[in-house]
Amino acid sequence: MKVLVYASVGLNLIDGSTIWVQSIVEILSQQLGCEVIVLSRDPLAGKGVVPALERLDNVRIVCYGDFEAIAAEHPKPGESTGIAKIVEHIDQQEGLDRIVVRDMETALALVRVGALRARVWAYLLESPSLDLDDDRSALAELTEKAGGLLVQSDTQRGLLEAVFNGAANKVSVLPPMVKPVAAEGAPAASGRQPVRLVYSGKYSADWNVEAFFDIPAACRAAGLEATVSMIGDKVHNEKDDPGFRARILEKFKSTPGITWHGAMDREVAMRESAGHDLGLCWRTDALNDSLEISTKFLEFASVGVPSVVNRTAAYEALLGADYAYFAETMDDVISAARGVATDPGRHDAMRQRCLDLAAGFTYEAAAQRLRKALLLERPRRAAAQAKPKVIVASHDFKFIDTALKRLAEAGDCEIVRDHWYSASTHDEAYSRSLLRDADIIFCEWCVGQAVWYSRNKQPHQKLYVRLHRFEAFRPFPREVVGDALDGVIVVSDHFRDICVREFGWSGERISVLPQYCLADQLRRDKNPGAEKTLGFVGINGYHHKRFDRALDILRIVRRSDPEFRMRVRSAMPWEFEWIWKDNAPEREAFETLFRRLNADQDLRDAVIFDRPGANMAEWYRNVGFILSTSESEGCHTSVAEGICSGAVPIVIDWPGARSVYGDAAVFETVEDMARAILAVDAGARAGMTAMQETGARDFDIARTVDHLAGWFRG
Repeated sequence: MKVLVYASVGLNLIDGSTIWVQSIVEILSQQLGCEVIVLSRDPLAGKGVVPALERLDNVRIVCYGDFEAIAAEHPKPGESTGIAKIVEHIDQQEGLDRIVVRDMETALALVRVGALRARVWAYLLESPSLDLDDDRSALAELTEKAGGLLVQSDTQRGLLEAVFNGAANKVSVLPPMVKPVAAEGAPAASGRQPVRLVYSGKYSADWNVEAFFDIPAACRAAGLEATVSMIGDKVHNEKDDPGFRARILEKFKSTPGITWHGAMDREVAMRESAGHDLGLCWRTDALNDSLEISTKFLEFASVGVPSVVNRTAAYEALLGADYAYFAETMDDVISAARGVATDPGRHDAMRQRCLDLAAGFTYEAAAQRLRKALLLERPRRAAAQAKPKVIVASHDFKFIDTALKRLAEAGDCEIVRDHWYSASTHDEAYSRSLLRDADIIFCEWCVGQAVWYSRNKQPHQKLYVRLHRFEAFRPFPREVVGDALDGVIVVSDHFRDICVREFGWSGERISVLPQYCLADQLRRDKNPGAEKTLGFVGINGYHHKRFDRALDILRIVRRSDPEFRMRVRSAMPWEFEWIWKDNAPEREAFETLFRRLNADQDLRDAVIFDRPGANMAEWYRNVGFILSTSESEGCHTSVAEGICSGAVPIVIDWPGARSVYGDAAVFETVEDMARAILAVDAGARAGMTAMQETGARDFDIARTVDHLAGWFRG
């Protein structure tokens, strides 16, 4: 695949941003086998990360100024409109599969080019503002239009999904990437003086670098010898402090205890750092709310050098609350240095902790994340190959849309959509015009479109249908010409049996595939307390979903363990006219249920109602058990999603449940379900552990995409 990478940074320098560019290009080209085009904002000067990029196979660098006509029209290097025109030009000439952008303004300009937007993956550094008065329209537009989004942490992903519905199922976590470097010689010996500290990176006020020059003198005043090595030559011009740059450059030369090494290649800088005791990643208080982990911290950690860092939520989650080298003040830095000299056992433990955690940020780990995030698994079909023409007909594409986009991008077929007005009405002339040139017809829902196409298809054309629960109890399937069907997808064995028994369809042509999930998006670390939390999705309608049973389960479980609670993700019944105004039995049942819940002192504080939203993957992080108490379901997708998230499925025996989720997850009564929850919590996970391990394989979108691809290739 061909990937273009652009970041609005100066590649002739070495700092965290340019190291990010080097890392992602190395991984894409060397480990994932992509052809990579690096677009540089500035002319190349043969320094910074440029030499490292130029040494890579499958990589070429093009510069803004190389595109003379566009640069003449947009003379400011890196102007977002100019970058977008250059990328569009490269795409027209060569064809790009992915465009990875680290710059908000440029990413926005690219997604406004309709032909590019689905291939744009934006790397976002900042979390969305939670101030309701802030204008978030640009970020809202980007999350809605971009093909994908990359962020550094789960917390950032959760915030984006909470604020912007368009971000749901588009955001992937790409933490900093650390290239392994063999450190020369033995690590620094703890328990001796002087204590050697090291800083590597850019020199800016928020990075607190001016304070680093004071460390040797401050330690000396406290009776401790310490030195600081400084690596890097990118010194900022600070608008609010015009003298900053001159002071830093002077201090490099004149400060006792400071050794300035100037600019170094990344690998050389890491080898130099390896001989030190402590890294300096201590920032000003202005960055205490940051959700980022410094790449330099991880580079230091990878060569066995713990760092002095702020006690931020991100670092505390990574290192543990008992990490020895958190710092807020210079006194804390002195204390850290003293600990190196006086407590070598603790320092060695911190060094090992950092080495262990750095193993999770290797190039190998990043390559796996990037392969999944950028959807690189399926290579595009060569343009010269003939592609079958596929009509996808439906009145509602929401359950198949993502799969269709992946199939279209793979290039195995040409997909056109016949969007019906409703389950039974359409523009017949338009449908006939599509049918003339089609090789394959796929009907999403077995309703009016399946009936019409089964009666109007030509003998050489193949017809496939996907039947959900809804249609099985409507008249449409009986009106379909069964002999015209070349294949059918149903969501469980129960519905396959109905199709054979009730509609007379051939069982050999019926495949069982539950509604798919985006397993990679759902696979996230659980939040504290999830192991004691039952999850329930969608309580409407009363006599179908049987939320009352879920409350009965919670009541029984809490008799044995009052720490259990339930989270409910659902709209409320009074929001629907078909319940609250038009269906007296439903309304009365819900009113009675909520009165009982409110009167139950033990239960009412143990049930949390969460508003519905698109960010379901983040919601599942709070859930350790996913319940299904319905009278009937197709496959109950929320259970499959829960399994992919790592939750334990607890399902009542509705028709077809066992064929989808297996005997170990399905129970006859609420009492059996409650006992199973308590048994799992006690550690007796017999039969369920295996199901959790195989859940992603059974329900992931790849299974459905592969099945449809087999049909659509003709």
